[in-house]
Amino acid sequence: AVSRVTLPQPPRRFSPCPWVMVRSLRLLPPVPLLLVVGSGLVSLALTAHHVPIARLRRGGEWPGDTLDSFVPGLLPDGWVPLAEANTTFEQASPLELSVGDSASDTWLRLRDNYDLMYILSAEVGTPPRTARLIVDTGSSDLWLTRRSYAAADSRTSKQVPGPLTLLQYGQGQVEGSEVQDNICFGTLCVKDQAFVSASDVSGIANIGTFDGLLGLAYPALAKARGLTFLQELSASGPFRRLAFGLWLRRSAEGEGSFLTFGDLDDVLADASRLGFSQNQGVALPVSSIAAQPKFWMVRGSVQVGDSASSSFGPTELSVLAALDSGTSLLAVPGLLHPMVMRRLLPGNLLSTCGPAFGQMVCPCDINMRPLKLTFSGDGRDLTVELTSEDLLEFVGDTFSMGERRAMCRLNLQPGPPSMSFWILGDVFLRRVYAVHDIEGQRVVLFPRGGVLSKDSAAEHSTVEVIWSRWMPWQLSATPSLLTLGAATLASVAAWATAAAFVARRLGRTAPAAMDADGYCRL
Repeated sequence: AVSRVTLPQPPRRFSPCPWVMVRSLRLLPPVPLLLVVGSGLVSLALTAHHVPIARLRRGGEWPGDTLDSFVPGLLPDGWVPLAEANTTFEQASPLELSVGDSASDTWLRLRDNYDLMYILSAEVGTPPRTARLIVDTGSSDLWLTRRSYAAADSRTSKQVPGPLTLLQYGQGQVEGSEVQDNICFGTLCVKDQAFVSASDVSGIANIGTFDGLLGLAYPALAKARGLTFLQELSASGPFRRLAFGLWLRRSAEGEGSFLTFGDLDDVLADASRLGFSQNQGVALPVSSIAAQPKFWMVRGSVQVGDSASSSFGPTELSVLAALDSGTSLLAVPGLLHPMVMRRLLPGNLLSTCGPAFGQMVCPCDINMRPLKLTFSGDGRDLTVELTSEDLLEFVGDTFSMGERRAMCRLNLQPGPPSMSFWILGDVFLRRVYAVHDIEGQRVVLFPRGGVLSKDSAAEHSTVEVIWSRWMPWQLSATPSLLTLGAATLASVAAWATAAAFVARRLGRTAPAAMDADGYCRL
């Protein structure tokens, strides 16, 4: 076709005829052409599925955030959220030990590794080498990686005869030979302590931020052949009745976390140094589902939500609960988890949450019902109320249709259907001071007040991690078809304009031809 519009004589630098986009696109190289077409489809998919572009908190792989449970076989594999986000982790520096001024007990400072794990510094072998060990009350074995300890380099090491020892956890496993060597935590030392020198560590996240694990549960849970650390300390230490106390805090709170070993009376008296009175403690006998106790397990009740929050399921549940500092979250028996979720997030609130990278993510401003745990002992009741401040952990911001919304990880995850008890990890333990009476087989819990807001927790350390993933669930209300269409057309237009501009600059496009009569051929 020929246009009947005569154009004036243009400057010599420019074509007298308009640029023809069809011809420009036809003359584009194949790659830019595919980009223009493909970007429209991608734009539609991203808009429809609300893929988050997020700034994540440093710490990356959430738990369970890290080893999500050191209780063997309790939690399913794959409990490492954000494992595919390719986050990087800073190597934790060696810790400085803080030894209390009491001659009868020892206070050891713990390093809070992004509120995911609590790490204790140890000196192992002769000459001593520093090792960073996770404090885990949900397992009983002690192991170190070959990176942090080599038996050949220690004059006091002894090989324990026998086959390799395999330690299996809820997520990952450790295999190695057993050795004996000296180990010290501050001024507290044990000679010829047996532990596993790990030659293979697989499936365990964040292994670069620690060197091993110190298990503080009962010996019946141990897989290694030698005596556990608590057994050795009870037999050779200066204590009449060994106990240990655990005081965990968030790093953003500015207060230290501690592990203290000593005689039971002294460890109980330490509660006054932390602001508690003796009559605030509630003594709970250790329960067991086997012939011998394995976990620090206690009986109690859980009240989820309130009577008006849901129409199904009991308001209060009688539960067995294991205290586990090696787990950062709360784990609920798989069969109970749907009911608990419906009562925590009644109505349509649950529909605003969804799975992401192995964890449940919800809007941080969601109106969550409280979770109350009550324990009875010595004629007294202890109630710990976990609110959204405890159960939601900021992970990043989502951008959907121009709106920015803070998203939080739900610190409550399902365990396997076969699991018959709850696991109370660091989310719960940060709300109490827990004294573990080893010989008396009981736990004394002291309640603590005050919670940390999500905002202050998110401010203490961030790292830019940008990711874009295909999400099968929506983070906000579904946009209208008009909005979807406008966003898609805008994206296609932007890509096409950019591609045409580049192609024009490269000389690969041409204006419409001009015939002899001065008309532009379109």
